[in-house]
Amino acid sequence: MNGSHGLFRTWGIKSVTTGRLPYEATECSSGGFSSAGGAEEGTRGCGYALNRRFWGQGYMTEAARAIFAYEFTVLGTRRIFAECETPNTASERVMQKSGMIYEGTFYNADFEGNWAMRHRYAISKQDWEVVSGAKK
Repeated sequence: MNGSHGLFRTWGIKSVTTGRLPYEATECSSGGFSSAGGAEEGTRGCGYALNRRFWGQGYMTEAARAIFAYEFTVLGTRRIFAECETPNTASERVMQKSGMIYEGTFYNADFEGNWAMRHRYAISKQDWEVVSGAKK
């Protein structure tokens, strides 16, 4: 975790082999994952962005799985949700591969107030324990 501001956390992604972030230091908006407190107690929303050069390499799915483990086992989170605009199939695939379950498609606003059709996925602590193998 590289930043924590109240209920909002920002995470960075780095290479296990090199110990560096998977981008050149001069690039902006290269990769990261954030989570924020939701309206319900124990529920957190999450979002992510990654430089296009690193798409399709599994970085975001691996990051999501690691962050879910931390959220559920260390912070006591009970449920995590995420949304993506309906044309963003790559982001939807990250949610699916990280174990999240489809909850529906909605017309709503994002954190910046932009309205669009969005898919919503979520994972509960109990579902995470099953898909991650944490509960034997």
